[in-house]
This record gives sequence, structure tokens and C-alpha cells, in this order.
Amino acid sequence: MIKLKYLLSESTINRVEDISRDNIVLGERGLSELKSKLVEINKKAVKWGLPEVKMEIVKEEDIKITNKSGGLDEYKKSYTVKINGTSPQIEGYEFIAKIEHTDAGNLINISPDSSIKDLPAEYRDADAKCDVCNSKRERLNTFIIKDEKNNQLKTVGSTCLKRFLPIDSVSKIIHYAEMLEELRQLEDIEDDDGNERGSGQSRNYFEVSELIKGLALAYLVNGSRYISKKKSSEIMDTTGDYIDSTASLATNILFYSGYGKREPDYIVRARTMKSDGDKLGDEIIAWMKTHDFKADADRKPEMANYFNNLDVLSRTTNTNLKNIGYLGGLLASYLINKDMIKKKEDQATSKPSEYVGSVGEKITFEATLKKIAGYQSQYGYVTVYKFEDDNNNRYIWFSSGDIGIEENIKYKIIATVKDHKQGDIKYGGHKENIITRAKVKTLSGEKINEYERHLNYTEYFE
Repeated sequence: MIKLKYLLSESTINRVEDISRDNIVLGERGLSELKSKLVEINKKAVKWGLPEVKMEIVKEEDIKITNKSGGLDEYKKSYTVKINGTSPQIEGYEFIAKIEHTDAGNLINISPDSSIKDLPAEYRDADAKCDVCNSKRERLNTFIIKDEKNNQLKTVGSTCLKRFLPIDSVSKIIHYAEMLEELRQLEDIEDDDGNERGSGQSRNYFEVSELIKGLALAYLVNGSRYISKKKSSEIMDTTGDYIDSTASLATNILFYSGYGKREPDYIVRARTMKSDGDKLGDEIIAWMKTHDFKADADRKPEMANYFNNLDVLSRTTNTNLKNIGYLGGLLASYLINKDMIKKKEDQATSKPSEYVGSVGEKITFEATLKKIAGYQSQYGYVTVYKFEDDNNNRYIWFSSGDIGIEENIKYKIIATVKDHKQGDIKYGGHKENIITRAKVKTLSGEKINEYERHLNYTEYFE
């Protein structure tokens, strides 16, 4: 079962709603690609007489990569960056956002420097009506601007902008909106002709159901792992290995045209796994048609635009191929939802955790390491190991150091029971065995560590 935390960290669809909200964390390769993309965008900005988009590195750090085979540890650069833009001055009006109207709803793309980071809820379902001419037409896009005199928002079609703005300002707004669209799609690196790599079909529309099935198949071919473009770059930066993002692999599979040549391994695997991919795709499609994304938005109002866009994509029949990366967010959301349901079912049917031994007693048990956490205390950095045995009994060990054991591996442990505690009720209130002076071995008896020195503190929980 893929981890909920992993999926949450890998989902990138939230960048659909607001390119100005989140910082982006990149390795050296990802930073290089971002810089190259911004060079392309800023060439257009100069051509159109627009302010250039800037990238700010807000943090740079060395990430330690532990060598598990005993060699020297490595350090890789990590950069946290923020995209800053300045919308064109349009004589008394501030450019707020571009809205892309689809049959299923509106996709919202907010300006990086907009004074409004979340449009009011009515814009998520608003039709393509222009506030200037009061006409409702089949517009693909409308623009949201704010009258700086009275702070009122106006929805305007591109043609009607000319009725109260100079021609130059109208052109700049439209071109700036095009730049926003490119920024929104930074994870889908394009070639010099503006086509997505491997497809040649970026300007065509395809059935969402077929793209979802392609993503599901790519997920299975990738070893049942959802991999974002950012994660793909991070893997390249830290290990030197290239792994296609799920969206990129799906595109390569769906538009593979190397017939007559030696087929790559991923195509061979995709052919053998197609029925499973179609089955998973059908499950995702059925789920997304009934899932209540608006309820998700109500629970997390700060992410309302994000869930609105998920809702729109889930109800869209056809979409541009450039959105396949964001459709991957529906795949990730389905997997998250499925994982949460299974966890609830397992908790409802599983045997509850019990206290083992008595306080002060030395016990020997076999258990799987479920989670490694840690925090800084007055005694230094504390590593927290959380184990669970075959009877669902839980053990927590506060260690003074990292001994190099891995999650989801079962170990043999000799330890002293330090205390019996009941966990936080909001996380299930499970009985937990607090252990100390743990000695950890592999199941075959190979010793991993010596006894841990006693940690003389009273706070057990993070």
C-alpha cells in the first residue's frame, strides 16, 4: 500500500489554481530547467513590452544523502524558489486572473503578484459573461481585473477590453495571461516548437477517460508509484538515475510511434499490463464522478480553488493534452482516498494494540518498523522509531541516534519497557509500549546496534 504522506507530498495539481501560492523545491537539475523556461518566457515578455518574470531563491541548503552501504555520505544541493511577476499597468486597473471556461466548470489561474490570492466562490462557477457589454457568449477565456478606485472586480472578455482600455493595454493583458499559462505548465517542459516532448499533440484535445487510463497504466508500469515531474528531477539530482514522471511516461505510452523498431521496456510492460491499467482507470473514473470535491473545499477553505479545479477536471469530457500533468492529481487523489478508506477498514477490523510486559521488564519481540520521526530536544536530536508486531501491538523507542534501520522491515528487538501510554485520542487512542535500551537485530540474528544509552527526559511525545 502506497503511503498517504508520500502521495500528499507528490501531488502537484495544486499549482493549477494559483502559481503564486507555494514555493517550489528543486534540485540542481530542476533549477536549471526552471531557469531555461523562464528565459523563454521572458523573451516573449520583452517582445510584448511586459515586465519580466523573476525567480527568487529563498533558501539554499545541502541535503545529506546517507550511503547505506557504508561508504561516504553525499550532499546534494536543494533550492527553494519563488516566482515573482509584475502584471502590466493597465491605467487604473489591476490584473487579477485568467479564467479558462470548460464544459465542466472554470479553471482559475491567478497572477503571481495579484492582491487577491483566492477569488470569491462565485467565480468558480461563473459563466463567460462580460461585465462591460453584459453579453453571455461561448468564450474560452475571460479576464478578472480590479478597479483600483472602488476595489470592484470586473469580468471582461478580450474584445470588450478595448472599449475602455487603450489597445496597448488590451494586448498586454492578453499576452500576460498567455505567460501565466506557460508558468502554470512549468512541469510540462516543451520543445522549441511548443509541443510536449514525446507527443507532438499538445494543441489537440483528447478524451479525459483515455488520458486517465494512460496515467493509470503508467502508474502500474512505474511499479505502482505516482511520480511527479518534481520528484523525477529530485531522483535524478540525488541518485543520477532518470525515472519518468507518471504524466511523462503516460504521454510516451499513449503516443508511442516507434513501430518497426526495437520496443523499449516500458512499452513491453505496458502491453502486458494494459488490462490492469484499464481496470484501474475505470475505478478512478467512477470515483471521480461521485467524489464530493466541494466537501473537501468546505473542510479546507484555504484550498478551495484547488478542489474546485479537481472538480472541474473530474467532470470534463475532453481536455488539452497539456493538462495531463494535472489529471495526474486525480490519480493521486484517488490513491489517497483509497488508502484512507483501507486504513479505516483495517482499524475497524484489526485487533487493538495491547500493553506488553510490565514497566521495568526486559522483553524480546519481533516487529515491523512503521515510521521514523524525530525532533530537537534539550538532550539533542531524538530519533523516534515506531514499531508494530503481528498482533498490532505498538512500540515506541526514543533513540539518541539514527542506527540506520528502514521502514517496513521486520526486526528482532530486545528492550526494557519504560512506560505504558495511551496515544492521542484523535489518532485512535491506541495503547503504546514505550521502550528503552533497545537492541535491534535482523530476523536472522545479525546485530545492528548496541544498547542505547538511557535518555533521561520525561516528555515522550512529539
